[in-house]
Amino acid sequence: MSNQRINKQLQKIQQAEKDGYLLEAFFLQYHLNIELLLLISSKYGHDQNVISKPKDIINYLIRENGKSFDAKSTISQKSLKLVKAWIEKTDPHIKSLRVQPMKGIKDHLHNAQKLFPILNISAFKLAGGSKN
Repeated sequence: MSNQRINKQLQKIQQAEKDGYLLEAFFLQYHLNIELLLLISSKYGHDQNVISKPKDIINYLIRENGKSFDAKSTISQKSLKLVKAWIEKTDPHIKSLRVQPMKGIKDHLHNAQKLFPILNISAFKLAGGSKN
């Protein structure tokens, strides 16, 4: 995932938020965060072609983080726990969207946006600090 693609996605998120489409902005941010998680996990042997739930990806990264010093230097255990808590808090709300509107969408969007820099820094470290 290139910096250009990330920046374009961030522009879409900001535009949706500015236009008042908070649910769309939230889902764009959610998918961007999950994409970065997949990128990070693929570096440590997780197969990107296999469809995985976000919880499975996080659990894989936590296991790898315990085994490998490279994984620890890419993303810390503390950061992984923050991401895991975010996913555990967000997933039930996403699943309930079929039945009822999402409550507290601004809070969920804000939490997703707070996690983005953590994941972006980790993905940047994987790229070796080079700009794609």
